[in-house]
Amino acid sequence: MTGQVKLLDFGIAKLLADESTPARATQLTLEGGSALTPQFAAPEQVTGGAVSTATDIYALGVLFYVLLTGKNPVGEQRAPADLVKAIVETEAPRASDTAASADSSVAQKRAATPDKLGRQLRGDLDTIIRKALKKNPAERYGSVTTLADDLQRYLKHEPISARPDTFTYRVGKFVRRNRLAVALTSVAAMAIIAGVTGTAIQSRTARMQRDIAFRQLARAERMNNFNQFLLTDARASNTPLTVDELLNRAQQIVEHENYSDDPANHVELLISIAEQYSNRNESATQRRLLQEAYEISRRLQNPSTRANAACALGDALVDEAGKDNARAEALIQEGLRELPNDSQYALERAFCLWKGGDVAWQNGNVPKALQLDRSAQNFLSTSKLNSSNLKLRILLESGGESMDSHLSESIAAFQRATVLAHELGYDQTRTAGNLYGTTAWALMRAGRPLEAEQFFRRGMDVFGADQLGAWSLQAYAEALRELGRLNEGADYAQRSYQKAIGGSDKVSIIQSMTVLVRIYLDQGNFSRAETTLTQLEGIMRHALPPEHFWFAMVASERSRLAERQKHLTTALQFADQAVTLDEATIKSGGEGTSFLPAFLYQRATVELQTGQPDKAKGDAERALSMLEASLGKDAFSIYIGQCYMALGRALQIRGEADAAQGDFRAAADQFDKALGPDHPQTRAAKQLAGLVKK
Repeated sequence: MTGQVKLLDFGIAKLLADESTPARATQLTLEGGSALTPQFAAPEQVTGGAVSTATDIYALGVLFYVLLTGKNPVGEQRAPADLVKAIVETEAPRASDTAASADSSVAQKRAATPDKLGRQLRGDLDTIIRKALKKNPAERYGSVTTLADDLQRYLKHEPISARPDTFTYRVGKFVRRNRLAVALTSVAAMAIIAGVTGTAIQSRTARMQRDIAFRQLARAERMNNFNQFLLTDARASNTPLTVDELLNRAQQIVEHENYSDDPANHVELLISIAEQYSNRNESATQRRLLQEAYEISRRLQNPSTRANAACALGDALVDEAGKDNARAEALIQEGLRELPNDSQYALERAFCLWKGGDVAWQNGNVPKALQLDRSAQNFLSTSKLNSSNLKLRILLESGGESMDSHLSESIAAFQRATVLAHELGYDQTRTAGNLYGTTAWALMRAGRPLEAEQFFRRGMDVFGADQLGAWSLQAYAEALRELGRLNEGADYAQRSYQKAIGGSDKVSIIQSMTVLVRIYLDQGNFSRAETTLTQLEGIMRHALPPEHFWFAMVASERSRLAERQKHLTTALQFADQAVTLDEATIKSGGEGTSFLPAFLYQRATVELQTGQPDKAKGDAERALSMLEASLGKDAFSIYIGQCYMALGRALQIRGEADAAQGDFRAAADQFDKALGPDHPQTRAAKQLAGLVKK
């Protein structure tokens, strides 16, 4: 030691800065960047990149590595190309690993054994050196100061700022060094995984389908045995059993059987029998059986059984009183939650959605009911199991629930149900008879009496005319009246009235008397129409609230009576009253929307006769707009035809002959489809349109 200071390398002469400040190259570093010792060169020097303080940090890291391990991090005696590759791409081994595997002479020079030296370097020193030797300059220490600070912390046994490489970092480096090999390996691995996954999915699907088949087979065998009992063993003697007796015996057998070996099928039988009691309007027995089925199902793990029991009970609990409606809705939601989101449970999900739709409808939430019915049909179409019976029941429910708000959709549902019932061989069943009746009623509301009469007739073929209720008889009478078969219509309206009187059914009494009034007016029997109207008004005042829309109906019929008697001022007053009453009822949230077009048409008819074609045109256009919104622009209906007739007559009075003829042609087309080509209204419209000679 001479005490003289020696300058070793101008390359590291640089202003010191915080690590947070990006290192900038000084003039000395830049000028000395090309003069280098290859074994101590940083990657950016070899590749011609930017040289900065980080370059000098790398050189210090190499020097530090050599001092501690006795070896250069890039190895010894390499060819130039290998040396460049090692500097740029190959990560240096940990200093601790190099020291542990070095000759004992290297360790002895450092007063240690190889293992001891490796242990001494392992940990923070490894981390400090690796940070200084990072290939990316931005990942090294930003200044000599920060490097020195970490060394001081190490000596003081304090936490250092550098952090070991994460697993993700090392993997990323490996991938970049071995792109082709990793890509090929990844493709092979993905192919293997895809193959294994596909096999597993196919195996699982096969097991699911097998389980479904076994479940359905067990259910079918159980139902076959049960049906055999009902058809043969239940009747010990030759005495015939009534339906009620047969149902009671079935209930007793199911309730007392030992079902410990097959509780799921026992629950299904209870649900099935309960449904039969529902059809016979014995709700108390139905609820008791379904409550029993629900309680048993709670002890089972089968999601199908648990869901069916919950949803069936929920639907049975809802009623007009509303006291159990909250629990009914909760049970529907409980049933839906029980079902996994898997196609094998599509049938059960459709069942619960259908029951939920009925609960929503009875709670007055028609939009929700229709949405649930549509969802049920969608799930049913995805089910691996065919259930035409459930599909039929959902269509019947959907048709009934949509009749008031979506009449065209209701008719379409009933028509699909009719086709399905025929395919199932149900043409002469009670289900088909009810279907024909409700379809006929929907067609009547749409103004299609020709089709409605045919469906009414099919219903009577199933039940017999004597077995029809007052409601069905009066609806059939109205269809006959629209078709001009007045005497037949009067006969069925009288039958309806007598049945309603016998059953003290005031609503049916009012409806049947209204049909009789219309028939008497069409027959020209004005005195009898007047008498019946007076009696009808007296009954209504005691049976209906004053804001009920049927008072508007009676006012409209009084307008028709006054019109036929040529009392046009009175006729117009009653027509105005009918429209005003119905609009008030609708505004207050009551029924009556579907009848307003008829009241507007009647007023337009009187306005035409009192020389008010503009008002008549306005009422007819308003009625037509409402009908097209309800039935669809492509629909056909006698009500649409009547509106076109009123429009044509209004235009005719105003001298717009060509436009009037177009409306008459439209009316003729409507009447031809809804009433038939030989109906008087059809012939009259065709004559006005110039389609036939007078």
